[in-house]
Amino acid sequence: MKRTACLIAVLFLMVAKDASAQGTRVGTNGDFSLIMPQEPLQGERSPGTAFALSVLGSAVPVGVGLLLPDEPGNLILVTGATVGPSLGHFYADHPGRAWLGIGIRLAALGVTLAAASTTIMETQTSSADGIVVFGTVLFCASGIIDIATAPASANAKNRELEEHRFELMGSRLRSSGDYALGLKYRF
Repeated sequence: MKRTACLIAVLFLMVAKDASAQGTRVGTNGDFSLIMPQEPLQGERSPGTAFALSVLGSAVPVGVGLLLPDEPGNLILVTGATVGPSLGHFYADHPGRAWLGIGIRLAALGVTLAAASTTIMETQTSSADGIVVFGTVLFCASGIIDIATAPASANAKNRELEEHRFELMGSRLRSSGDYALGLKYRF
């Protein structure tokens, strides 16, 4: 029995040494752990893709909207500027964060349009001008923040996936000098 355990430990050490560049961690006292699986996690999200979706989901509709005539162009432009920055958060499987950004931009758009209609009807400058500026700044800032934080949403999703992972571990027993194997699951 002891020979079998030693043979398994030696084989495991050989595999662990071959996989040292693929996720094996070796401690200072001879302990080691081989993280399983070593291929990319299923459902893993790319921060670069999240960022690209947010940028392109905003820029393309805004560009197309600027090229088209008034009414359809304005609709495409406003829809792209409102929803586009949140596409990276939807991709990263954080819909709550995406809907929050869309909601902030819709509220800012509503305030801006209401204040702008008041300003248009009046011939003199009023306090509504300040509200138009505030709503516009809030709309733009919310979009920029959503685009900038899309990669962080993807990284957060990847950390969530890594929390539920198997790890095959080994350790050298101090008393006998033999190796012991263990399986650890993080949740």
